[in-house]
Amino acid sequence: MAGRSLTIDINSKTFVAKLKAIAKHMNALAEELEQIDKSVCPSCGKELDTNDFYADGKLWHTMKDCLSCGYSLRE
Repeated sequence: MAGRSLTIDINSKTFVAKLKAIAKHMNALAEELEQIDKSVCPSCGKELDTNDFYADGKLWHTMKDCLSCGYSLRE
């Protein structure tokens, strides 16, 4: 394969914009996957029922309960 080359011409402004869009969506996906991990019962692995309580527009309290095994977490 010696002596072979490949040249790719790209519109760098468009390419950079596309890369920024990909990065934005990757960050959103990572956050969503993290939330899924946080919503799994550490005792039995089932999905937790999560209730968030807000006061004056701010998160005040979170209750997480497992309807399968009875695990409960208050934050």
